Amino acid sequence: MTADKIALVAALAAALCWALGGMIAVNATRRVGAIAFNRWRMVGVLGMLAVACPWISFGSYPNLEQVVLLCLSGVIGVFFGDTLLFTALSRLGPRRLSMLFAGHAPLTALLGFFVLSEVLSWTQAGGVALTFAGILVAVFYGKRADKIDRWEEVRGNLMAGVGMGLLAALGHAVGALFARPVMEAGVDPIMATLIRVGVSVVGYFLLLFLPYREVRGKESFGWEGVSVVLLSGFVGMVMGASLYVYALGGAEAGIVATLASMTPVLVLPFLWIRNGYPPAPPAWLGAAMAVAGAAMIFA
Repeated sequence: MTADKIALVAALAAALCWALGGMIAVNATRRVGAIAFNRWRMVGVLGMLAVACPWISFGSYPNLEQVVLLCLSGVIGVFFGDTLLFTALSRLGPRRLSMLFAGHAPLTALLGFFVLSEVLSWTQAGGVALTFAGILVAVFYGKRADKIDRWEEVRGNLMAGVGMGLLAALGHAVGALFARPVMEAGVDPIMATLIRVGVSVVGYFLLLFLPYREVRGKESFGWEGVSVVLLSGFVGMVMGASLYVYALGGAEAGIVATLASMTPVLVLPFLWIRNGYPPAPPAWLGAAMAVAGAAMIFA
């Protein structure tokens, strides 16, 4: 398998990791609070990456200029992006958030074109468009009208949650833009993720100086909560984010973002297992469209 195909597989694997990480985290973010949950999640991730980094390497260490770009990527994509993402998750639930967050794929493709001069072929552009459309169909029509799910509850102001979801998508798109040239130069993805997460951890602890209860959390974690934090962090960040930045080193940012946006499609079988009933038929149509789009990208 060629290097560019491996990068595309890594992007899909990142989407799968994010799907699992989000499902693990949704109840805990609503109980504890999104910012507190993500703060300790990132601390756990930082510790795991610090242990892994000396033993696992897939590239070179970054120079000073590359460290600066990774720090900017971490502040915008991880700190701001993930904070808004998990806050929106606690308000909207995973289905609605997935639809909003899928918007980071076309945003990344547009930014890649205007900022990095990345030009997609007609087949690739068609694959991006078809995948994005399939994701929207799968999420928008994925809820069964005859079933009630507590994950469908809207908590707080709906429009505020929508705004946070859109800003999270923009943050991830801009973060990918900063990381793309660094990863293209062959920087180790574990080290790159360590830097991005380390900067975000500093940001989360600086938030504690703000006089708002939301940044401290609603209640304590307990041992079960700690295990959820660590498991979500390992699956979603240690594995998912590392695969994502690795993919950015081998393929255009827009294509990587599109494949990584297939989280709501990949989560369908897990929702089936969790709920005990299949998603609505249009969700499978959207999944088929997304898979067809991904096949066009691989081609």
